[in-house]
Amino acid sequence: MLFGPPMGLRVDAGDPVVFLAGVHIGCVEIFASERVRTIRDLKGKTFAIAGSRDATYVLIATMAAHVGLNPETDIIWPIHPFGAWPQLLAEGKVDGFLGFPPLAQEARAKKIGHVILNTPKEFPRRPYSTQSQQRQLTRKEKTPRHTGNLR
Repeated sequence: MLFGPPMGLRVDAGDPVVFLAGVHIGCVEIFASERVRTIRDLKGKTFAIAGSRDATYVLIATMAAHVGLNPETDIIWPIHPFGAWPQLLAEGKVDGFLGFPPLAQEARAKKIGHVILNTPKEFPRRPYSTQSQQRQLTRKEKTPRHTGNLR
């Protein structure tokens, strides 16, 4: 299953892309400084990315645009190696980063920043959620004779 945000760049570029199956929305968390409580609070702030218009940029820019920000002008996008993001947040050099395993677990263990969005917790019951599908498979495996609705 493909991670969705990079595919958005291909669609935006006009490539003839057809999605034949589900697209993974990601098991990611947005870690932020105390100055950032919501996606809208990213206006005028810095958000770490690994490369120009990478998957992190696409995902955060999409969320920012959805809440009325212009990602190109409202957010500063410094490029840093992804492994450095938690330390940069701890030092106040960036205001946010997209955490994914194992980065998210490391940041949480070191109590770096706070989470303003946790996709596994925010979207667990949606039919398109990978996490929801995994939970259903686990329940089926534990009770193979179960024939009722798993919702």
